[in-house]
Amino acid sequence: MTLPFSTHWADKTPNYFVGKIWCSILKGLCDNKTQELRKKLYEQSYFTLSGKYIERTIKEHQNDFFGHFGIEIDYPTDLHPKLHTLREDKKDRWQAGKKIHPVIHNRTKNRFQFAPTMECKGIQRVTIINFFVAGYFKREVYIDSKLFYILYSQYPAKTFLKDVNEKMLQFVKNDGFGDIDSFFKFFFPKGSEGTKELKLIHWTDLTY
Repeated sequence: MTLPFSTHWADKTPNYFVGKIWCSILKGLCDNKTQELRKKLYEQSYFTLSGKYIERTIKEHQNDFFGHFGIEIDYPTDLHPKLHTLREDKKDRWQAGKKIHPVIHNRTKNRFQFAPTMECKGIQRVTIINFFVAGYFKREVYIDSKLFYILYSQYPAKTFLKDVNEKMLQFVKNDGFGDIDSFFKFFFPKGSEGTKELKLIHWTDLTY
């Protein structure tokens, strides 16, 4: 099944999802490497594992193949592997055992599978809540119906009840975000509020 990814955040800055997912595939080879070595590791692994997807376009774009598809390969040195992704799945299509075809530029002429086909190792159900009520905001995250994260704050006054734990920070980084606030702003842009019912799609053995 196609699993599309963006290449940039809403503010047009690169999200490095392609590189972060490759770091999860390379299992640590992206850690503590120089930019040049990281680039070589990425390119060598890419051509080794995904060569068949390159054949149909490499002749046309051989001088700037990665650039043509908007793929960033000069990654920050502190790139954190992206180990899963959150998606709406109202038709309940994603299940363990399904094949994952990770692509960028989906439904365009530049649609491109940027990594090998992977197996969905498992799914978890995630509920994200973001509400403003009577001068307070409430943020909660549930994974498989169990409370995972909670934050209640008086807005814009100081936080009066806060549980910003390391588990939540690790969770959002594993999903490709830099911090907890950017995670909530992504799912609830421009100060919006509500409840999101999502699926967490894993391509590693990690669970929460």
